[in-house]
Amino acid sequence: MVILIKKITAASLVEVLVASVLILVIFTISSFSLNNLFKSNYQRNTFLTESRLKELQYLYIHDQLQLPYSENFADGEIYIDCNAKTKCDFIWNSKTKEVHFVVTNNND
Repeated sequence: MVILIKKITAASLVEVLVASVLILVIFTISSFSLNNLFKSNYQRNTFLTESRLKELQYLYIHDQLQLPYSENFADGEIYIDCNAKTKCDFIWNSKTKEVHFVVTNNND
């Protein structure tokens, strides 16, 4: 008669536990890495703000924008500050980021 129940040695149980712990540690590290990657990508995403600033630059270059100018946009504020006739700073500030453009108008 063949023995169907075989005793499992303690060493193989320890190996299984160690392998399970290693898998959990690797999964946790990879999850934290991916989370950090997506979070930093989200924080650096300023596409909508840059598009709005470029639209305001277009309006400024074609004299369709009254200066000084400010508006609330995307959890921040846009300021347009003209230091001279030929140079204007377009700045968007929020709590965590800043986008800054300088426009020179040499049409004079």
